Amino acid sequence: MRKDYKEAMDSYEEFMNEYCDFIKKFDQWGGEDLNDAEFAYYMEVQTRAYERLAEAAY
Repeated sequence: MRKDYKEAMDSYEEFMNEYCDFIKKFDQWGGEDLNDAEFAYYMEVQTRAYERLAEAAY
């Protein structure tokens, strides 16, 4: 197996593990408990993240 491929896959797995940990933490807050400012900020962050994902896809 190529070393750079294995390193990339290991890095991807580590990233996904961190993402899953974040989702568990985020779920504890629950979307219904966010105040207006928190929800607005959440939407700003989501927009930036989706824009970044769109850029990466092309």
